Amino acid sequence: MIKSMTGFGRAEMTFDDLYEVKIQIKSVNHRYADYTIKTPRIYSFLEESIRAKLSQNISRGKIEVYVSINKINDDSKEVKINPVSYTHLTLPTNSLV
Repeated sequence: MIKSMTGFGRAEMTFDDLYEVKIQIKSVNHRYADYTIKTPRIYSFLEESIRAKLSQNISRGKIEVYVSINKINDDSKEVKINPVSYTHLTLPTNSLV
């Protein structure tokens, strides 16, 4: 097991070609265990489980963990209006009176 408290690490992973996850960890010497975990707001529920996992393996030091989760493929659809079809669908304004 490594005994140094100073270090840096970064990892990237993709899941099912849908999400890209990046994790960065920095640590420096500190008398006590001090964890700072930053995740996107929507994934903030993960912070406590990350903290628990860190505390199982790291007993002291100032540890900063940054997690980034990005969607690779955007599911939003682009809408294009066909002007010819649109003119056939609209009613003349004078027919409403």
